Amino acid sequence: METSDKIINTIFKAVDEVNKKLPQERRLERSIDAAWLGPSSKLDSLGLVFLIVAVEKNIKEDFGVAIRIVGEKIASLNNSPLRSAGSLARHIHSLLEGKI
Repeated sequence: METSDKIINTIFKAVDEVNKKLPQERRLERSIDAAWLGPSSKLDSLGLVFLIVAVEKNIKEDFGVAIRIVGEKIASLNNSPLRSAGSLARHIHSLLEGKI
């Protein structure tokens, strides 16, 4: 499996974990384009924190590498990688470069 596909699968595994904690009407789509931030997002700030923690845990399990998704670098980005699964996957791919 290609690294990008494996990252998406890892993110979707985290989405499934978070969805178990959310009411039906606030559950996230398993889509690379579903909005996680902004007015059309179903996530509140606590849900976003749960998602980030779950993704980081799953990356450690699936890739054997510990990463921090949120840090100084992400705070300075105009277009947050937390917008969607697709943007997060690209961000994680860049964090994993040279580590796997």
